[in-house]
Amino acid sequence: MWSTLTRDTLTASTVETRAGLAARYYAEGRYDDALALYTEIHQGGRHVMRVEGQIANAHFRAGRLEQAATWYEQAVASSPQAPGPALNLALTLHRLGRDGEAIAHYEAFQQRFGAAFPELAERAQLAASILRERVDPAPAAPAGTADERRE
Repeated sequence: MWSTLTRDTLTASTVETRAGLAARYYAEGRYDDALALYTEIHQGGRHVMRVEGQIANAHFRAGRLEQAATWYEQAVASSPQAPGPALNLALTLHRLGRDGEAIAHYEAFQQRFGAAFPELAERAQLAASILRERVDPAPAAPAGTADERRE
């Protein structure tokens, strides 16, 4: 569908045009079309901040959670100052049923971004707390009061 560009042919103008079109496709729910353009930008050798995150988002929306997790991990590694990919990685891991890993990422998010993004850190803390209860639920209390159990 889209031509593959080399490092030499992918100009800043081309990147901007393709990124704008990819964003439009994403907004329209055309995730595979958006993914093709974001991937072309990435493979073209231009490191555009957030392109890994956008590829991950397109995979997530298209229901390809394993691929989304892989790209979110790459986005976190290449842009550690960006809170979005870090939080989205934790959510994706939860959706994959990898709650232990999700909890660890939510907790890491709190540590890394708590001061700069307190509302997001609060949401991460709440998510980790809910998941912790699911992973390691508290033992159920016996029915009735102590006096009722003796009777």
